[in-house]
Amino acid sequence: ALAVAPNEEYVLVQAPHGQAQERLILAKARKDAVLGPEWEELTTVGGKDLMGLYYEAPYNTAEPTYLHQVVTADYVSMDDGTGIVHTAPAYGAEDLELGKAYSLPTVHTVDLQGNLTHEGLPGTGKFVKEADEDIMRDLQERGLLYRRETIRHTYPFCWRCDSPLLYYA
Repeated sequence: ALAVAPNEEYVLVQAPHGQAQERLILAKARKDAVLGPEWEELTTVGGKDLMGLYYEAPYNTAEPTYLHQVVTADYVSMDDGTGIVHTAPAYGAEDLELGKAYSLPTVHTVDLQGNLTHEGLPGTGKFVKEADEDIMRDLQERGLLYRRETIRHTYPFCWRCDSPLLYYA
């Protein structure tokens, strides 16, 4: 699912004249930081009004695929990113609670060793942190990667072996 902040404004924007006629939705508070001021605002809507919309996910890992929907979550931040957060109930405490609240499926695509296991995903068989490059390359080749950047945030590591820790529902 995609989580949006219920009490924030979201904006439908269109690419500047002369570029592909692309339209995107993102938090109004993040528009200029993410896209720049040249993108035209077409309409504004509240986050709670986006709830229940369906979207086409870049990878279909759940059946039926109509389960890709927009939900609201109070923890969605306007500090970085687009103001829209991908949530996966199988991985992370907040994601699991959100999944329970909206009856989302818990779909495991990573085994207990941290390797991607879902056939058809780029990087299948690799440790999740090592699969990032494969996923980014695939998204870019399919025209689904708008911009790539590194966002630094705290992440848990094992204090004994310094391996990244993964959360499982």
